[in-house]
Amino acid sequence: MNKTFILAFFTCLISCLSPDDIEITSDTDAKSLDDFLRTAISDQEGVILNKVVVFDDQTESAQLKFDTLTIKKDLKKLVEFSFARLIRSTNYNKTIQKDGVLFERKLKEKKGPISIEVGKSNLGLINSLRVKFEEENYLYQSNQIIQLSFAGKKLVNYKIEEVQKLIGMDPSSQSIEVRFEKL
Repeated sequence: MNKTFILAFFTCLISCLSPDDIEITSDTDAKSLDDFLRTAISDQEGVILNKVVVFDDQTESAQLKFDTLTIKKDLKKLVEFSFARLIRSTNYNKTIQKDGVLFERKLKEKKGPISIEVGKSNLGLINSLRVKFEEENYLYQSNQIIQLSFAGKKLVNYKIEEVQKLIGMDPSSQSIEVRFEKL
């Protein structure tokens, strides 16, 4: 009787926890990347964005006031998921390099980026991030590379390159490059 009561109590307790309250064992580098991105994509005073967009062969450029919503919209694929929840030893291979860490998705996996390359300085601070996505189904193919550069704990520029191909159509490409400049 007591064992049944205790089991029912723990089952109720566990089911009441939200998924965010349950601690998931993950890679420490992935956790630190999540924390770092949250702080790096923050408001910066006295900074403007120089944005250049190339779609196929048409180029447009603009100078914009610093806006975290614009940046988060461009970097939506990185901001919308947690690297700590995504990267596990069962679905990613981790390689420690002299200047950072490389995570490569295992062949059997179909979800998440193909590779995540985190560049680190001599002091162990993150100074670059390169993430490669590939998506493919019967009607659509897409390859996207997102590169970010950091100075200290602030984002200083990023570049997004993407090639898309719909079945029966020519491939289209786009590139977004944003540099942060002080006023």
